[in-house]
Amino acid sequence: MILAILVCAAVAAPLSAPQIEPSLVTTSQGIVTAIGSEADARQVVKLVLDNKFEPYSGLRHYMLASQVRERWLPDRTTIQIVRLAEADVQQHLATCGRYWVLFDITRRDNVVSMKIGLRCGCTVSHYVATFENKEWHLRREGVGCGCGAPPPPGCPCFGR
Repeated sequence: MILAILVCAAVAAPLSAPQIEPSLVTTSQGIVTAIGSEADARQVVKLVLDNKFEPYSGLRHYMLASQVRERWLPDRTTIQIVRLAEADVQQHLATCGRYWVLFDITRRDNVVSMKIGLRCGCTVSHYVATFENKEWHLRREGVGCGCGAPPPPGCPCFGR
């Protein structure tokens, strides 16, 4: 536990972990608009999800179906991503479930910036993808963890 706190503090200090409010979350069409095309959105989101979840293969990760299209999911069979329908979100949260959301998505020229955060959790990662030599390349800019805010609305199990 102490090691996790120290690692979080040492690695993640520059990036705060905001509570992901539903108002921050965009739809898949909003992601396409921000990035510029369906093909680019698909490639960048696949890279982000693959990078974020590959170290945790075998675990089940939840995302909003309205945000991540089926064809945007990583090709790896070891990464289990469940796409939550809007109708299932409240029940998922009520049973202490959490889910990941993509937010703060921008594109400037050949560079896309995107964050992925845990709704009802205290983790956020910032990724930057650059388009060079006819393909997208990804790097993680920072990781934030730790909660300094009151429980976000709609998270009955926050802190358990």
